[in-house]
Amino acid sequence: MKVAVIGSGYVGLVLGACLAESGNDVVSADIDEEKVARLQRGELPIYEPGLEPLVKRNVQEGRLRLLATWGKDRSQTFPEVPTLVDMGYKTSVISLGGIIAPKGLPASITDKLHKAFREAVKNEEFKRVAQSVDIDVSYNSPEGLAKDVRDLNAQYQQFVNEFGLAKK
Repeated sequence: MKVAVIGSGYVGLVLGACLAESGNDVVSADIDEEKVARLQRGELPIYEPGLEPLVKRNVQEGRLRLLATWGKDRSQTFPEVPTLVDMGYKTSVISLGGIIAPKGLPASITDKLHKAFREAVKNEEFKRVAQSVDIDVSYNSPEGLAKDVRDLNAQYQQFVNEFGLAKK
């Protein structure tokens, strides 16, 4: 059976290694390029008794493939880490981050928050630190965020379809 595991931490890496050990073809994808680069060098980001030889054996035998980023571009920090597209899949997915306030929050507070975030994304030191860890920073309006979430949902649906994860 072909299995895609999203995440390579305590749950994802252990699950992927166990599924591979039981004979499945497992692809592990993680948004954290540094974690995947370490895994590709044979360094596990976590410790569980017996996990290291399990991961190494299944990687060497080709049942466990450690992918990198879901994004369309390779990481600037870890350019050796492939993307899903590099690995032959037609899918790339971005990851959104942001702050969402509860409905009905007074306009005076939401105005202050919007102003603070617009200023933060203009701050050169903030942008420099974010770029050093491959984070794209931008300000988006509530309407723009809603559109991005809808677009991201469509990308995730394509990802689910590409990996055959949709319910039948």
